[in-house]
Amino acid sequence: TAETSRFFSKFFAAGTSLDSFVDVHQLNPLLYRLKLTVSGRKDINEEIIYNQKDGFMSVSGVKRLILPNTQDPLSSMFNIMHMDFEKIKEFQMNINAHKKNYILKGIVQHKDLSINNKLHKTYILKGKVFRQDKNPYHQSSFTFVLLKEKVNIPCLIKVFSGGVLIQAKLVDIR
Repeated sequence: TAETSRFFSKFFAAGTSLDSFVDVHQLNPLLYRLKLTVSGRKDINEEIIYNQKDGFMSVSGVKRLILPNTQDPLSSMFNIMHMDFEKIKEFQMNINAHKKNYILKGIVQHKDLSINNKLHKTYILKGKVFRQDKNPYHQSSFTFVLLKEKVNIPCLIKVFSGGVLIQAKLVDIR
């Protein structure tokens, strides 16, 4: 779940809830649900069913072709959280959560941060998300800051898309 910060909610209020159900063996999505609420607009509720074996996904009954091992946005983050960045310096994955096939491609940088006199290993991922057909008008750039624990915990996510910077900070872990 995510919502607009208190400061910005006076001007613009939005919230989203995402669910991704993945195959425990392949780590590919089977079902993706999105709920988006923006003040002054009709809520968006989508459900996408992925058929990885036959290479398609279904959105509102419409089938769309997908590439092998296609991820939704949430399952892509789940996969990133489980990557071994001690061994991986670059990564790439297929993404589709609506109509077109996209590629998420990035590089990994290591950085040790000192917090309260304790060193913490972090990974900084930088890259782009672009359409598989290489349409130059449909691309985004991102920076993820991950804290290395048992899994890579996303602490900061910055995405620049459509002329807008979207920033998400981790505020709670349950």
